[in-house]
Amino acid sequence: FNGGTINLNGSGSYGSMLVINGATVNTLSNSANTTNFRDVVNLQVLAGTFNVQSGSAIRLGSNAGTASASVAANAAGSQSGGTMNFTNNATLQLGNAATATATTDTFALSGGVFSALNTGSTGISIGAGASGGGISSFNFSGGTLRVGGTIAGAQGAGAQQSFVWTGGTMAVGTYNATNLTSTQGTAVSGSTNTLTNAGGTLAPGDIGTGGKTIITGNYSVTSASASYAVDLGSATAATAFQSGAAFYDTTTVSGTVALGGTLNVSLINGFTPTNANTFTIITGTGGVSGNFTNVSGGKVTLTGGATFNVAVSGTTVVLSNYTASVGNTYATWISGFSVGGQTAAKDDFDNDGLSNVVENVLGSNPSVYNDGLTQVSATASSVTFRHNQSNTIATDVTKTYQWSTDLVEWKSSGQTNSGGTTATIAATTITDNVAPANDVIEVTITVTAGPATKVFGRLVATKAP
Repeated sequence: FNGGTINLNGSGSYGSMLVINGATVNTLSNSANTTNFRDVVNLQVLAGTFNVQSGSAIRLGSNAGTASASVAANAAGSQSGGTMNFTNNATLQLGNAATATATTDTFALSGGVFSALNTGSTGISIGAGASGGGISSFNFSGGTLRVGGTIAGAQGAGAQQSFVWTGGTMAVGTYNATNLTSTQGTAVSGSTNTLTNAGGTLAPGDIGTGGKTIITGNYSVTSASASYAVDLGSATAATAFQSGAAFYDTTTVSGTVALGGTLNVSLINGFTPTNANTFTIITGTGGVSGNFTNVSGGKVTLTGGATFNVAVSGTTVVLSNYTASVGNTYATWISGFSVGGQTAAKDDFDNDGLSNVVENVLGSNPSVYNDGLTQVSATASSVTFRHNQSNTIATDVTKTYQWSTDLVEWKSSGQTNSGGTTATIAATTITDNVAPANDVIEVTITVTAGPATKVFGRLVATKAP
């Protein structure tokens, strides 16, 4: 379906291949509540909208113990764009939930929005034959996954059922890890299993609204690129999947929690915490270990410079002691260092050749020697260097780059010097971190015209009067 609107109504099944690339496809609510895409072996959502409504189900592969549950071919579903909406108890049923058909049934979400906000108890059911005869896996690498109900495995021990999470943002009401593994083709052991975050963002309630996620089993973060996104809309914890903007996000885990990745805290709903407010953002009944990579000195820094204390203790992760930003100016920044009264922008207390104002840009300590550049390379017509850059450069400090052929006459990108040489300057962010960690910037100066056989570059930092 490449365009237009297609409405599907009544009982029966539609298969075995469905591709949506720009159309709006609706399964309409009806009294029979039996409209299904059953025994589908190839489902692709590339663009457009797929609305799966009241009582309907997408049954990808041989599923649900129906009379037609006998698909011999492997089933593959994917979404790389567009929107899939499941409403009024509509569900995605993936794989063989009742028989031992030896097929591999997968759904790959790499882009777009997969939304199942009103799906009763189960939004996504992942099933494979209990004897281990088949494989069923939901593979999540990008886009947004919103499930107001439950993500769960349909069979118990021996079933090769998995939810593999390597990217994308997930907001889920309940994730039941009991009958799911985190590796495709691995059988459920019968013991408590783990939701493994290998590069995605867990966002209770979704970004921008207060919500609660319940994880039955363990939760483990295994990648530095993973993150936990927390919205604070008040000092009241959310009690439902989406409690609304006037609540704060929280996650409860029945097993253990192994932290990692970054903690991204946002204030919403016009809320400004007091110093006395506390926020229990994670509870792990079996214990919480590790920490977030961007927690430094027990604090996390929000965009704009405000901070929270982060306490990982026993079974909880708690934010407290909110401190508002006092103004990100050069004067405020330099006052935090012991530089023997050498606080002017041009001063260099540590004699490393980097003025205070340059160190503000680099995110380095003006009282401790720093190298400045992290890497330098050159060709016959260009020079490339790298440097760290603060994510909180003072608001009254600006930076630019200049080039020269003799270290005397300095020019900006695209200008021509008195010797007839022209050069361009291109700066690229190589590593984009979250404050307080620094970014890494790569700068390349290229001679585009003229007689020059060598070229130099420099970073210029200026403080406003």
